[in-house]
Amino acid sequence: MSNELQTGGQPPWVQLLSKLLILMGMFTVGLFFFTMVGFQLCPYLFGVHLGVDDNLAENLKNEKYVAAYRFVQYLYSLGAFALPALAFAQFFAKEKKYEFIGLGKSASWALVGFSLLLGLCYYPLLDWIYQLNRELALTDALKKMEEQNELLTQAFLKGSGFNHLVANLLLMALLPAFCEELFFRGALQGYLSHWSGKPHIAIWVSAFIFSALHMEFLGFIPRLLMGAYLGYIFAWSGSLWVSILAHFFHNGLAIFAVWLGHNGFETGVLAEEYHFPLWSALVSAAFTAGLIYWFKKYTDRQKVPF
Repeated sequence: MSNELQTGGQPPWVQLLSKLLILMGMFTVGLFFFTMVGFQLCPYLFGVHLGVDDNLAENLKNEKYVAAYRFVQYLYSLGAFALPALAFAQFFAKEKKYEFIGLGKSASWALVGFSLLLGLCYYPLLDWIYQLNRELALTDALKKMEEQNELLTQAFLKGSGFNHLVANLLLMALLPAFCEELFFRGALQGYLSHWSGKPHIAIWVSAFIFSALHMEFLGFIPRLLMGAYLGYIFAWSGSLWVSILAHFFHNGLAIFAVWLGHNGFETGVLAEEYHFPLWSALVSAAFTAGLIYWFKKYTDRQKVPF
């Protein structure tokens, strides 16, 4: 995080606003451009036409439409998150561009293993918070958005073949983990931390934006907490690869559990319909707090700057 950014002699608040507007502008342009490119290519690649006013529930009964939506999702992740983050580092970091967004430092096996263990420990707590979050009242427009997101997720998760598992791990675990961590932790958190000198503020602001841009408000609070968790392990480890792998593990575990269920395996507490009781959330909170404390102490001994 020590890499200097090009400032041009501007006042600090102008630097902050201008850089954030540029980053969010690149996100917006990438979102619309790559989504529209995907829509235009779908008739040639999949033989179907996608539109914003489509009957999504009806379309998803056709495997061609499901494949088309997958393709657009691939382009969306790359165009809205990964490319803007890389471009931001390229244009505004004077040197060591990859170090600035956290890709220049390799992740130690100890930190990777610990982050995965931590991901298992906080799962009951996060699930319990998610159930509370689902009690929030939403407007009709937000309810419709939530329903459409759920329809797409369920359509992507259908299928018991190994090819379905690989496709879902790529689309819903690996690609989001890499692209979103580049954008939210590498570029956004990295810049906010550099600008403010206050990593806690950078972590929580980035986590808030991370959760908000997912546009899934029934999971806003647990996603906010997950974003903060990923932000802290990035800040403490100094390597974006740690948060990428932790993000991948979090998403991949749920996808693998659903796939096992489709193949007739009893997945128990990993089953989609299972909800953790309060006592398990409290135990999870205690273990998570202890592991986070240990993680910070370990990285301090490695002399990783916060």
